[in-house]
Amino acid sequence: MRKEQGRILIVDDDEDILLTGEIVLKQKFTYIKTANHPDKVKALAGKEPFDVMLLDMNYKTGDNSGKDGLEWIAKLSRHFPETKIVVITAYGDVNIAVEAMKRGAIDFVTKPWEYEKIQATVMNALRLSKSQKEVAYLKTKQQGLKDSIAAKPMDLIGSASLRSLKKWPEQTLMCSYSVKMELARAWWPGPFTISRSELRRCSCR
Repeated sequence: MRKEQGRILIVDDDEDILLTGEIVLKQKFTYIKTANHPDKVKALAGKEPFDVMLLDMNYKTGDNSGKDGLEWIAKLSRHFPETKIVVITAYGDVNIAVEAMKRGAIDFVTKPWEYEKIQATVMNALRLSKSQKEVAYLKTKQQGLKDSIAAKPMDLIGSASLRSLKKWPEQTLMCSYSVKMELARAWWPGPFTISRSELRRCSCR
C-alpha cells in the first residue's frame, strides 16, 4: 500500500497513546514522530516544520481541564503557522475541543481512538496543509513575476508593442507620431510607452 508523504507529530504524556498512534499512523503516512510534552516540538521540528500535529490537551497530573493544552495551541500556532493542529480530547469534552479550534486547532479526535477515524482526520489535515502551502508558493511566484514586469515595463511591454507596430501596413507607418500612438493604443490593449525614435524605426520613410 502506497503511503501518503507527510510529516506527522504526536504529542501526549501517555506512552501507550504514543505507541498506538505511531503504529496506526505508520500504516498510512511516511514519517511519524512522537513527543511526551509540547516543549519538545521545536527541537523535533528542526528546519522543516511538521505538516500535522496531534496534540493532547492535558500535561499536569490530575488536571483534566484542558487549560494546559489551550495555552500550548496558542504558542505552537504562532511558532508553526504552517502546521495543522488536531487536538486529542477525552470522550465528551466537546466544549474544550471547540475552544481549541478557536485558538488555532483545525479538528479534534477523542479517546479511546477509532483507528480509521484518526487516520481519516490526519489525512484531511495533511491535505489541507499541502494545499495551503501550494497556494502560498503560487502567490509568491506570481508576485515575483509582477515585480519583474514592474521593474522593466519598457523591455517587456514596449518591445511587444513595437513588434506589433512593425506588422502595420506601409501607409499606416507613414502617419504622424500622434496618429501612430492612437493606432498603437487600439492595436495593443495593455499599457505601454513608445518613444518617437522607436516609432521612427517602424516607419518606411
